[in-house]
Amino acid sequence: MSIVEVVKGFAQTAREDRIVDFLGLIKSEEVLTLDRESAEIAGRIHGMLESRGLPIGRIDPLIAAIAIRNGLVLSTGNTAHYQRIQQLGFGLRIVDWRV
Repeated sequence: MSIVEVVKGFAQTAREDRIVDFLGLIKSEEVLTLDRESAEIAGRIHGMLESRGLPIGRIDPLIAAIAIRNGLVLSTGNTAHYQRIQQLGFGLRIVDWRV
């Protein structure tokens, strides 16, 4: 999901060179997938946020769920969305990469 977000951002600005560079950088990196438990966590996050009138889109809950499931710290430039997930009581740890 994170790869989708990065490629989408570069595609929106017609930066094919940046897409190629990015994909080259992550070529040897492990990519975590959305497994059943992550999907359940994402569904709960998405449903709880929407029921409170605080939607953050479809991809952010998926990214957060994978991080939660794998006990990882999520590095993001969009802390506002992910803080909403923390406020729901999920054990999501975030760090702002812009700081």
